Formats: sequence, structure tokens, C-alpha cells
Amino acid sequence: MGSLVGVSAGGMLGHYLVVRELGRGGMGIVYLARDTRLERDVALKVIPESVASDPARLARLRREAKLLASMNHPNIATIHGLEEIGDGRQAIIMELVEGETLDARLRREPMAWDDALAVCDQLALAVGQAHERGIVHRDLKPRNTILSPSGVVKVLDFGLASRTERGALEDESLLFAGTPGYMSPEQASGQPVDRRTDVFAFGCILFECLTGRRAFHRTAPEARITDMPEPDPDWSAWPPDVPEPVRDLTRRCLEPDREHRWSDLRSAREVLRSARGLTVPSAPTIVGLTQPTTTFIGRSREVADVEQALRRVSLLTLTGPGGCGKTRLAQEVVRRVVPSFPNGAAFVDLAPIPDGERVPLEVATTLGVRGRHGTSLTDTLAAYLQEKRFLLVLDNCEHVLGACSDLAARLRTACPGLRILATSRESLASPGEQELPLSPLGLMPEGVGAASSEAVQLFVERAKLVQPGFEITEENVSAVAGICRQVDGIPLGIELAAARVKILAPEQIWAKLQTSLRLLAAPTSDSSRHQGLEAAIAWSYGQLAERQRKMFRALSVFSGGWTLEAAEAILGTAPDSFDTLEDLTQLVNKSLVTVDHPTPSEVRYRMLETIRQFATEELRRAGEEEAIRTRHVNHYLETVEAAAPHLVGSEPFGWFARLEADRENFLAAVRYCEGMSDGVEKAFRIIGGLDRFWVRRGHFGLGHTALERAFAMPGAEAKTVHRASVLCTAGFIANVRGDPRSVPFLEESLALSRALEHKPIAMRALNSLGVCAIDRGDYSVAEAFLRESLDLSREIEDTRGVANALGNLGALAFVTKDYERARALFQEAVETFRLVGEIGGAVTYLGGISRSSLFVGDVETARGALVQSASMIEKLGDKRNGATALLTAGLLAVRMKNHRWGAQLLAAGESLRATFAATGALLAPSDKALRDEAVAEIRKALGEAGFDQAWAEGHALDFQGALRAVFEFASSPPAARTTPPPDQS
Repeated sequence: MGSLVGVSAGGMLGHYLVVRELGRGGMGIVYLARDTRLERDVALKVIPESVASDPARLARLRREAKLLASMNHPNIATIHGLEEIGDGRQAIIMELVEGETLDARLRREPMAWDDALAVCDQLALAVGQAHERGIVHRDLKPRNTILSPSGVVKVLDFGLASRTERGALEDESLLFAGTPGYMSPEQASGQPVDRRTDVFAFGCILFECLTGRRAFHRTAPEARITDMPEPDPDWSAWPPDVPEPVRDLTRRCLEPDREHRWSDLRSAREVLRSARGLTVPSAPTIVGLTQPTTTFIGRSREVADVEQALRRVSLLTLTGPGGCGKTRLAQEVVRRVVPSFPNGAAFVDLAPIPDGERVPLEVATTLGVRGRHGTSLTDTLAAYLQEKRFLLVLDNCEHVLGACSDLAARLRTACPGLRILATSRESLASPGEQELPLSPLGLMPEGVGAASSEAVQLFVERAKLVQPGFEITEENVSAVAGICRQVDGIPLGIELAAARVKILAPEQIWAKLQTSLRLLAAPTSDSSRHQGLEAAIAWSYGQLAERQRKMFRALSVFSGGWTLEAAEAILGTAPDSFDTLEDLTQLVNKSLVTVDHPTPSEVRYRMLETIRQFATEELRRAGEEEAIRTRHVNHYLETVEAAAPHLVGSEPFGWFARLEADRENFLAAVRYCEGMSDGVEKAFRIIGGLDRFWVRRGHFGLGHTALERAFAMPGAEAKTVHRASVLCTAGFIANVRGDPRSVPFLEESLALSRALEHKPIAMRALNSLGVCAIDRGDYSVAEAFLRESLDLSREIEDTRGVANALGNLGALAFVTKDYERARALFQEAVETFRLVGEIGGAVTYLGGISRSSLFVGDVETARGALVQSASMIEKLGDKRNGATALLTAGLLAVRMKNHRWGAQLLAAGESLRATFAATGALLAPSDKALRDEAVAEIRKALGEAGFDQAWAEGHALDFQGALRAVFEFASSPPAARTTPPPDQS
């Protein structure tokens, strides 16, 4: 397979910081790593780069992840996810299990026989759980078993595991795979395997734990020679005080002929526990729960959360919109936790009952409890459950909330051992209830590991039910991921969409979902209460009062969420209206609106896209769309114009953050301007008012989209001041994006502003034309434009215009290698911006001071200016200046001979710039020349392998991590900068 090339401590794999290597084997390398986003330690199992392109091994890794995700057991290591961690490499992210391997424990000293039986009891419990789910481990051995300090046994490494439901091996390359000395005879000879294969390996481990010796000693070649008999284990080493039934169990587990071998690990546990004076309790029963017809996909975190909550609280309610998977999750949880309830569990589906009076009767019927004369049915249930440790699941409570709340309150008071798990679109509002909102299935970012997301996995599994040969391919993965996003990861929507692959290609399904939810109707033969996703939403809509319906329809006008103040504006209600807050609360309670907390002091609201689409259609039917959209446009125009003066002030940070939260609403407002009598003017005012926002936040693509839409509106060609202003904005954005229309836009802006005698816009256009000329290397033209802009700025007493012109003249001096003059002009520009208290402009030219100081040999000034700018850039979220600062920091690192840092900082800068600039416009020619020279020196100093690793680590840094790297590098003494950049935590 090739050598396994590891990653050294301190290296980055995606957003995981490698602490140390834990082990390696044929399937990959396992690292102890720090998840810098969630701030937790994990085990990272990575396929080596040397085999990362092998489809079979990648498929094996994905299969292992799916198998682990299908199990949730305290003796099996939990999987957190399957991710792409850069350069096409895949990794399984798993629970970090503290302790030592059973192999290491046996090598250290012999185990007492009762300790050995306790370990093997837990091992049998874990593997038995896998067998119940149709999974054969195929590589059980002491090295794949961890003993935690608390005595818990964990089974690891399902890399060779396979499902056995269909009787065929899923991966033929695994035919002879396994570990000699623990492989069963049928496995060693390439025959089909079943759970008895694991029983043989279990017997080997049991023998080894009790004797301190391996049962068999085959080498790999010998294991595949079927006519070479394996000598019997050395039974003379067997401890004499071990009960005879354990010896008999071990012999039968090691039986070469599997037809005579012990076949079930549950019964093996009975032998082990009996030898220790313990018993295996009979399995508690679940009444009212039918066997699922489909596999359960994902939700490992949610399952764990529910299990943990049920240990703490007596009433837990899963809430969420219709179709989000509450029932399916509850079904899965009850199957997994029922062993913790000796008296069993009951699953009561309340969907079919028409009214709340029948809730106690439905529960009693499911439990088989008869009513008593003179006693209420609720009291009879309380008496029945009073002494029991029992789990009661009340499913689909939303239409009988009051009755469920009353029943839960009575039973919880009388029955201390009772736990109630409810599912509903809103909470029961019962005292002491814990609500657990259920989010849609996980969705990966577009194009990044989409095939491994829970939502896509569910789509594939359900699609196979109607088209058995369906698989994810490079051709259809984008469409399938798009479908899952279009339905917000709602399981019902995914399943209904997947059912359509019988007659439509994924691309066709995706296209149709853009405009209508009708495709997600259930088959007409489906008699369930909610026939399709649209029907599920309609049911909740039907439960609202008319005033709440009107609000629900109106809120669909928002894109990307809204605040309470914005809701009041588009509803036309008074600020702080109690009615508005009360109605919004009802929509949240019924899972039609979701609450987000971006910061501890901020609350925003949003609709899932499927719900918003339904509400939009209702808004049109009601004839309210035009009025509501007009209010939306007016509100966000007022927002933009209120924010504009603050964006050039000394404290712009909060204002930029507010605009960031509503960036999708600004685009929507521009779109809603179409067809309005004064729509073009309002669209131009919104776009122009956001000029600094597009630039500072690196939203050049969004700005471009808004401009293209506005320019296409009727009346956009009118020779107005607003057109002149947005043409200037368009020219600047086009230049950053590498769009050749930048100069024509700016020339038209200049001509129009002169014709209208609007000097501030002419000043801006001249300044931007000068920047374009610098970028294309036409330095004499650049100086003429910039000088004219400077003169005009002074004439109209526009201090910011003066500062910008001075700063860009500094940039011109820098590219012509007049570094002292450049530094002086940059310094003057910064001081001028500070006179008017503008932080953003000062940040831009602080970078110029740093760059020019570096080239005159003043490293300390270069470092100082970088330190000042880096923290402000991060607060502003200024991606454009951030990319420039990273380039400067990389050049500084190379000058200081810290080549590893140089590579990482330069790579981080290019990664950041690629988020807002077209490929051809990543760097201006002068910057590209500096970058190329620095990269050549780094390659020579680090070598190709060292360069590639450092570059990849820098490329993986996000915006905040990259800026913190700049700050740390520039603020520390040069001699100390020999370690790589910090993590992103």
C-alpha cells in the first residue's frame, strides 16, 4: 500500500490541530487532535496520502463511518463525523477514548480471572450490539480494545466490518482481511463470514485474558493456507480456579467448524456473569412500537443528547416543524435506552385520535391497563406505573397539548421512576418540562464533502428503495446536495424527493423544487395524517389565529432572517407592540419560526426555506405581496441610510456587524424594487449606501449581483446622480474582481458626474481610475488621475477624499520603488483619516506603512504597523485588507528568515483573497512579483515537502485564525518566531 507519511505534532489537518500520533495500521493513521472549532479533543483516523486516491479504500472509510453512525453504545467508540480535511484526504472524527489497549494491559501483567471475565463481558455486550444490527466486526483483537481508567471497555476500529443482511461481502478486497491469530478458519480461507466469525475472535481474546498467552500463533501467509491445521491452544496454561463453564465456553468459541461453534454472544455473557455470581437481566419489552422498515441515518449527537437528558429530567419534549424527524428519533432512542428501564417502555402514537379526552384511553390501551369503576383512567394509570421504572413515549402531541400536559403532570407526581419522552411541534408547557428543539439533518457546505453529510446519506438510502442501483457520483452529487438544501435538511422532504428518482433525475428534481413544494406530496395511497411536506406545513398554518396567519405570510418577505424591529416595520405595527411579540411567540412555539442568538445580546428570527416558500405562496394568494414588499424595501433603505454615516466613524464595528446580519435582506430589497414606480432610485440608494460595506467585508460578489439587477431595471439608464454614484461603486468592485468593465464604468461615472456638476462623485471616480491605472502598470496616467482627485478633494474640502488620494499616491510610489516617499504619503494618509476619526481608511494605509517600511529596512516599524492594523481588520471583518496584511506579513517573515511562517502567512492570504476575487485577479502585478520572489526563497529553504506542508497548513486557516497569526507573528520579538502559527481556537 505504500508507506504511511504522518503529520508531526503541531501540524494542522483541516481545522484539527495534531497533538500526537496514537497508532497506525493498514487502514490509516490515528491521531490525538484538537478540534479548534468545537474546542474538544478527538481521535482522527486518516487515510494516508499515499492511498488517498484509491476509491476502494475511500469507500471502506466511508462504510466504516456509516457503520459506526448506525450504532450508539457505551462500549463502542462514538463517531462525530466523516470529513474532508484538505487535499482530498478523508478522516473519521471519533470520540477520544482515554486508557490503554487490552494488548498493552496483557503485556504488562496477567489479569485476575474475575477481572478478565469483566472485560470480556463488556466486550461481548458491545459486539453483541453490533450483531443485532447485522454488523460483523471481522477484526476483533486486544489492540482494538481500549480499557478506560474507570473500567469501561471500548471497541474500536470497524474498518474491516461488514453488514451481513444480504449474505454477501460488501467489499471483495476484504475477502482475506483480518489479523492472523484471531481470524476464524472460514475467514482465513476466504469464505463468507457471519457473527460466528467474531465469536471465534472473542474466544481467542477470552483465552488470552485468562492465560496471558495467545491461543494461536499463525503468521499472515500461514493463515491463508487452508490445509495447514492450527495446533490446539495450550490448555495447560488454563488457570485451575476458573469455573468449568467458562472453559467449556472458550472451547466452543474456538471450534474450527462454525456449525459447532458457540453462536451467540448474549448467551456467552450469561456464562461469564454467572461465573462471577451475576445474572443477565431479561430484555425489557417495548409495547406499541412496530419494527422500522427503513434504516436510521445519522443523528448520533441528537440520540446522545436525548439519552443524556432522559437521565436528568422526567419530561423531555422533542419539538420541531412537521417532517423534521421527531418520531423517527424517538423510535430509535426508545430502542436504545430501554435496557435502562427494567419494567420496559411504551410508544403511544396520538396522531389518529381526534381530541384530548382520548389521550388517557390511548395510553391505557397501549399498556393493556383496564379502567376501574369509580376511579379516573388517569389515576388508574398512575397506580399502574407508580412502582415501575418505565419509559412512556407520547408521539405527535401538537393537537392535544393540554391533555398531554395534564396527563404528564399527574403521572410524574405519582410515579418517581417514570420518564416521559414527548414529540410535538410545540412544547407541552408542563412545569419541569425540558424542551429539545430538533434541527434538520446536517448539511455540508456546497462542494465540500457533501456526499458524507447526513442529509445526502438519507437521500441515497431512500432512493435505493425505488431504484436499487442508485449511487452518488461526481455528476449527481451537486444536485442531490442541492435538493437536501432546498428542503432545509428536513427528513420528510428528503425522503419524498428521493422517492422521485424512480421517474426523475436528481437534476430535474432539484430544478422543480426551486419553484414549488408540490413535488414533495406523498403518494395518494399514503393514509398518514401529514401527506407530504406542504401538507405538514399547512396543518400548522391552519392552527393559527387569523392575525397570526397574516404575520406568518408577511414574514416570508424576509431573506436570511430578521429582528423584532424589522418585523414591526413590515407589519406596520407600533414599536414594542405587545401583540406583535405575542403573535411572533406563537409562531415560534408552533415551530414555524426559528429563534437564533448570534450574540448573547442579540436575537434574530428566521424561517426554514420550505416554510418560507409555503408562506410566500399564501402571501400571494392573499393579495398582500406588493404592500409587504414595499414596506420591506423602505425599511432596509432606512437602515442603510441610517448606518452610512457610522461606517466612516471611529466605532464602525457594530454597524458593520448589523449590516452583515441583513446582507441577504439587502439583496432581496433590491430585487423587490423591480416593478415599483420609484424602484430604480431606491435600488441605487441601497447599493450606494452599502458601498463601504461591500468593500470592507469582501462582499464583492454580492455587490456585483445587486448592481447587475439594478442596471437591468427599466429606467436605470436615466442620467441621475444616483446612477453616477453606483457606477463608481460598480467600477471599484469590477476592478477587484478582475472584471474588464471597471474602467468603462468609472469613465461613465466621471462623465456623468461632471455633466451634473457633482464634484464628490467625480472625485471618487478619478481616485478609482487612478487605482485601475496602477494595477495595469500605466503609472503616468495613474498619477494624473490621482493628482486631479487630490486637487478636487481639497477644493470641496473633503478630508476623506484627500486621505484616499494621498494613500493611493503612496501606492503609486511603492510600485515605482520610491519606498521612502511611499511611506511618507501613507503616513500622511493615515494621519488625515485619524483627523476625521475614520478607522477603516486608516487601516488600509497602515498596511502601506508596514510594506514600505519593510523595503527601506525598518523592520520594527513594519511590525508595529502590522500589529495596529491586524486587530482592527479582524474587528471590521475586512477581508480585502486582511489579504493584503497577510501578504505583507509573509514578506516580513521571509525577510526575517522565518520561512515556515512565511509560507503559511502567504498561503492564508491567497486563500482569503480567493473568497472575493476572481482567479485572474488574485494579485496585482506588482504584488504578484513580490509574492513569487518570496515563494521561490521559501521553496529553496524548506524543500518541496516542507513547503507543501507549510502551505497547506496556512491555506487551512480561516479569516480569524489568519489574522491572529499575523498579530502574533508581528507582535513577538523576531528571534522568537520560529514556531508555526497558532491554531484557530
